[in-house]
Amino acid sequence: MVLGYFINFPIMSLFGALMLFSLGFVMLNTDIEIQTGDITSITYNGTVASNLTTTDTYEVYDFGTIGTTSISMLFLILGAFTFILFLFRLGD
Repeated sequence: MVLGYFINFPIMSLFGALMLFSLGFVMLNTDIEIQTGDITSITYNGTVASNLTTTDTYEVYDFGTIGTTSISMLFLILGAFTFILFLFRLGD
């Protein structure tokens, strides 16, 4: 996408902007999560452990100064901005 802007090849920058925008839509439900630990459950049959299950726990990644803004929203905004930039560069 960036190469399309530098070599003045607008179709390449259009595909890059659309891919970035679509990546934001794909990540809208999933987001970036970090594994924070696991929960282990042990079932006892009398005094003998009969069943051991482990479940991973995840939390959404915190972006520090950005706060709790989802990275997918950042991709959507950046994709929309680059598409608008493509439209203005198309007339040059």
